[in-house]
Amino acid sequence: MENYDQRKVVVRGNTVRNKMLGRNAVEEPWKSNIPYELITARIEYEDNNLREAVRLMRSIVIDLKNPEATPSKKAELREDLKTDYNHNAKLIKLIKNLPQLTNTVEVWSQKCCDYIEKHLGIDATISFKIKRASTKFKKTTRNEPVNHHFKRVDIAQTNALTTVHQVKGKTLDAILVFFDEKNHKENINFRDIEPEQNGFISEKKRIIYVAMSRAKHLLAMAFPLSISDKQITDKFGDNVIIVKSAELT
Repeated sequence: MENYDQRKVVVRGNTVRNKMLGRNAVEEPWKSNIPYELITARIEYEDNNLREAVRLMRSIVIDLKNPEATPSKKAELREDLKTDYNHNAKLIKLIKNLPQLTNTVEVWSQKCCDYIEKHLGIDATISFKIKRASTKFKKTTRNEPVNHHFKRVDIAQTNALTTVHQVKGKTLDAILVFFDEKNHKENINFRDIEPEQNGFISEKKRIIYVAMSRAKHLLAMAFPLSISDKQITDKFGDNVIIVKSAELT
């Protein structure tokens, strides 16, 4: 591959994507999840990932305006507002004018609460309570800028790293899928290629199918050493080309 600047890494979801981008906070100052989601929405906005920024802000607004609603009701509201372009435009403006991440943790917390109450017209007082000092939160962090603990990476990196959901309907020249040795809901392993006994496809297997079907010229799969050549040929046929890790160095 000659054009290295055109490479795109596709991962399963935004949790993995954010870890690879170094966005996960070293410290966790707040008790509520909302401040973290607001920060992520702002970072996504700055990285021109408007769809993800709006999706996050939509959920935040629904949670704040409907605290007593059931999860299914909130999901219904999210779906209804998804194609409300007027509402989406307001969400973009809301994200754009959020308090700057250069504010200290303490100042940003208060400014955000005041800003949200004013622009969402919420009667109840919003408070982003800061935790007491712990292993995940140093006392001095209160007076340090938010962006010291929540990283914004170079736009070239964010464009090169995307999720399976974001490449639906697109094709890529080559795909490399990594399979994990351990069986976990967040991992993809060899057994996940097996069809479901009930005939229905699970969400995990649907994601694997989407990822593996995006390749135009080459589909490469990286399996742990515990998977034998026979297991691979039994699954994918004798025409599959097996390359050992030693041959890649």
